[in-house]
Amino acid sequence: MQTQLLGAVAMTVCLLTCFGCGQTEAQPVLPSEAKPPQTLTLDQKAWEHVPQIQPEDDAILARFLKAQPEWVGSPSMSGTPVLYRCQSDRRFYWLEGNGSSAVWTCLTWEKGKFNITDGTGVPFPQED
Repeated sequence: MQTQLLGAVAMTVCLLTCFGCGQTEAQPVLPSEAKPPQTLTLDQKAWEHVPQIQPEDDAILARFLKAQPEWVGSPSMSGTPVLYRCQSDRRFYWLEGNGSSAVWTCLTWEKGKFNITDGTGVPFPQED
């Protein structure tokens, strides 16, 4: 009896492993609120979206990672960030989504200091 039960469990596991449960794995989708706007207005500063990271932006990221090595290889900072500039200041956003909500990490370089924030929901707040 016990052998038959174990055999049935093993067969079920095998079938589920080979053929799945009839569901396909959905790819993460960013909700519309996570789409980067052309400009952000924060603390009365206008931040402009920059479509491509330049060497000076890479240098800022390298400076952060040198000062904070625990962030090297962090999944929160994987992929190419969305970049905003306001004069010499920068905002780097790394975005992910689970289909219903954005998950984000923002590294800010402002007035010579780094600040990191993260959250879920709207990553690009706007002042009124």
